[in-house]
Amino acid sequence: MSDRGWSTDSMNPATTLRPGGGVTTYVVTWAGQGFDAPGMSVLVNPSSGTVFAFVDEREGVQLTAPSIGAAEAGKLALAASPTAGLVVLSTNLQFDLGQPSWTVSLGSADTIGSAPPTHGAVLTVDAVTGATTVGETY
Repeated sequence: MSDRGWSTDSMNPATTLRPGGGVTTYVVTWAGQGFDAPGMSVLVNPSSGTVFAFVDEREGVQLTAPSIGAAEAGKLALAASPTAGLVVLSTNLQFDLGQPSWTVSLGSADTIGSAPPTHGAVLTVDAVTGATTVGETY
């Protein structure tokens, strides 16, 4: 957090394990001493210890934790893809105004690890509801 210019001086941390769907997350929240004002939070992968989201709740943006994991997002994207025979190339978790979503890249199975896929799609999967939107196909 200090790398982002955030100071936790005079703030107390509280850690909560939040299970949900395909994602279990540690939520570490710092709040000011002696008052119940919003503070700052980070979301941490319990398996790896990797921080995957920073939230400054002092700005009034409420964070919704993801309930759909990367594997499930890939399955949902494959099911919604207009092109058959694709495989998941990558999944990236993003937060937009506190709402998490997965950007899932799909590509043709015959070109994995070599040339760019001859056909594929990029889809967005809402990490809370599972709603899937096709962004582009090629």
